[in-house]
Amino acid sequence: MRLLTALIFIFFVFQLAYAQDQKDNGNKRYTGLQSIRLGSVEYKLFNAIFTAKKFDGFETLNSRSTYFNAYSQLLLGLKKDFAIGFDLVYHSRVENDFYKNTPFSPLNFRKENSYTLNRETQDSLSNSSDMLLQKRSIHGLSQFGPKVRFKPIKKFKNLALQQTLYIPLNKKLESNWISFTQFFYEHYFTSDWHLFSEVSLWARFGNEFNPSFFAKAFINYFPGNKWTFYATTTNFYEYGGGLKYLISPNFEIELLSTIFLPLERFGGDRNRSFNLGLRWSK
Repeated sequence: MRLLTALIFIFFVFQLAYAQDQKDNGNKRYTGLQSIRLGSVEYKLFNAIFTAKKFDGFETLNSRSTYFNAYSQLLLGLKKDFAIGFDLVYHSRVENDFYKNTPFSPLNFRKENSYTLNRETQDSLSNSSDMLLQKRSIHGLSQFGPKVRFKPIKKFKNLALQQTLYIPLNKKLESNWISFTQFFYEHYFTSDWHLFSEVSLWARFGNEFNPSFFAKAFINYFPGNKWTFYATTTNFYEYGGGLKYLISPNFEIELLSTIFLPLERFGGDRNRSFNLGLRWSK
């Protein structure tokens, strides 16, 4: 199903690219593909929290697992339409936490630990039973990812390809090499409405080849020169909204929150994400 969604999305993107008038519409706002130019420098710190509540229908077995990734990303434009860079990923996670605990617990950056929790008394115990779960927390530098971004087809100026290879730095956090291939496409409907879309392949290489396909779309609205409001979806099961504010011509802050569908069974909460981005470019 995901592969079919990705193929349909690719077809849609290329149809738009083929039909688009390539004339410059005069809009000077920053978009993702503008970073591919000679001498450009872009640094972005993107912080992402994903939290998942597991609802089993029994209060003592409900749990929350939360994962935090801080992506430190650098991109340098070596020439027009060609850039290189790298990602450095810091990861923190808390698994099998109490259901009602805060989703921001990984930001405490606790030392690595693993212990049993009794769901009825909420006490740490050394013995085990059917009503116990293993709570785990760990954090540290997890991956280094060299990457290249370029425009593969000169005719389609609003289409770009980025390839990243994530190399594990801590096998307790991530033991697999990961290939991340992204196709980007952008299109202005008017000077105030803009589409930024992505089709990507995320593949882990370890004991087995485990690929995942994703299709993302961002509809951006520019009410002024400094503000951007947008709505986004991924594979039609993640939906969210965000905003960007241009603090200075070179510095931008971004906030984004998403929810994942469908709803958990028995009235459980949705899985959610919370994101904060800082970007500097010249």
